[in-house]
Amino acid sequence: MIKKEEKIQSGLQRSEWVLVGGFLILLAALLSFSRLHQHRRSTQLRVYSQEIIRPIQIQVEGAVSKPGTYEFLPGVSLSDVLKKSCPKKWADLKSLNLEQKIDSSMRFEIPMLSSVCVRVEGAVQYPFTLSLPVGSRISDLLPYVELSEGADLRFFKRRRLLKDGEELIVPMREKPGKKK
Repeated sequence: MIKKEEKIQSGLQRSEWVLVGGFLILLAALLSFSRLHQHRRSTQLRVYSQEIIRPIQIQVEGAVSKPGTYEFLPGVSLSDVLKKSCPKKWADLKSLNLEQKIDSSMRFEIPMLSSVCVRVEGAVQYPFTLSLPVGSRISDLLPYVELSEGADLRFFKRRRLLKDGEELIVPMREKPGKKK
């Protein structure tokens, strides 16, 4: 009988271990499902009711290489619009506020410069500001300038185009024997 009782006791111990093991597996499964559900909730897309932002149309004409109508999102700056339309060399951009934010559809007419203003200083009798037609060059300045003694006339042989608002400084001739 003793053997039967030992078998019963050892059988009860085994069944207890099976029960404890099953309970641990169940607990691990519940914990895994809980973490999986929590992960799904954290990565789920949240949809908010927002107003759909529609692009605005900005028409650019005038002194640009690529005139036309462009689509932008509201709040774009005028400088970004001009980058897309490529202003020409003689476009008058001084009258425009390039940092202006545009929130609605608009039309811009980019004006052409009618003349360029330059300031001449250096080896001249007196400094002055001169307005010349668009496309004028440094060589076109000579008839308008009263040079001082020792001015370097080679400066006026240059054919570079003048830019609006530019300051030109007429150099003095180098003295013979003086080298740089």
